[in-house]
Amino acid sequence: MIEEDIDVLGVTVVLICLCFTRHLFLRACVSAENKAVLITGCDNEGSFGQLSAEALAKRGFRVFATCYTQKGYRSVEILNKRVAVSSSSENIGQITPIIMDITDPTSVNAAVMSLKDFLRDDQLALWAVVNNAGIHDGLFIDWTPVDTFKMLMEVNFFGMIRLTKEVLSLLKNSKGRVVNLTSLDGYRPLPSIAAYTSSKHAAEAFTSCLRWEMKWFGVSVHSVNPGTFKTVLAEGAEERIKLLWRNVPGSCKREYGERFSKKILTFTHMFTSNASTQTSLVADAVVHATCSEYPCRRYFPGYDAKFLWKPLRDLVPEFIMDSIIDTFLKFALPRPAATM
Repeated sequence: MIEEDIDVLGVTVVLICLCFTRHLFLRACVSAENKAVLITGCDNEGSFGQLSAEALAKRGFRVFATCYTQKGYRSVEILNKRVAVSSSSENIGQITPIIMDITDPTSVNAAVMSLKDFLRDDQLALWAVVNNAGIHDGLFIDWTPVDTFKMLMEVNFFGMIRLTKEVLSLLKNSKGRVVNLTSLDGYRPLPSIAAYTSSKHAAEAFTSCLRWEMKWFGVSVHSVNPGTFKTVLAEGAEERIKLLWRNVPGSCKREYGERFSKKILTFTHMFTSNASTQTSLVADAVVHATCSEYPCRRYFPGYDAKFLWKPLRDLVPEFIMDSIIDTFLKFALPRPAATM
């Protein structure tokens, strides 16, 4: 009996030590001194991009936030002023906006040249690039034009590659990091978002390949796979679906029917209304991937990502997953009119 008590005590002590050690590892951070971070997709207030930029600036990093529009540029300028006023720390970093169209090689090249000028003038090293820029469009494959597939690939996939290749030499010099927001939809596919999930799967594959290849140069590569959050993309879903349905060819409309399209809108409203508002979880993941001495390869911010979809994707055989999706579609949506 005494020996059993000693064994239980020993196991408890070991577990406590392991938890404490893990806690220390997770909290250990690199120095932000003379380090810069480049983040794309920072146009919108409260977006993953702006939240990440703010969090990294508060940790002392010089942040360069790229924007697609002049409105976004001004929004980042306001963010920089707000961060400077709200922080009592002397080591607060500055957030500098840069205009860039991720789909335009000339624009990307000009933005990177501007970045290099800033780095040289301020004697900074580029520590990390956070590829956050992305768009969402399309629905069922039947409804979605090929041009929409191309557009999403151009922004969500080729844009990521285009910028990463432009700054890789800087990251090799600093032995820095690449952090790609590839989405939970890049980790597991779901019906009705084929254009988006295809672009994110491509981004996920690129991230994995880059991670293996950059180990030679001391550059670490990480993916952030957020679940469903209330963002500008989520809030605009219903309007995108209405526009998409209006442009669906007549023969395809007859196959699905008005009842089906209305049910899709109802379901989308319910889905986006129940999306998480804790967008700071995504920024926390980006900060950890950028700052931690011991970053993870993948992050799954959001309870649906961490406790539902990731376990289903990792642990459930494909034929069972197919049955789950089939059952979900059966109860969530009516059958298309032509299949009745």
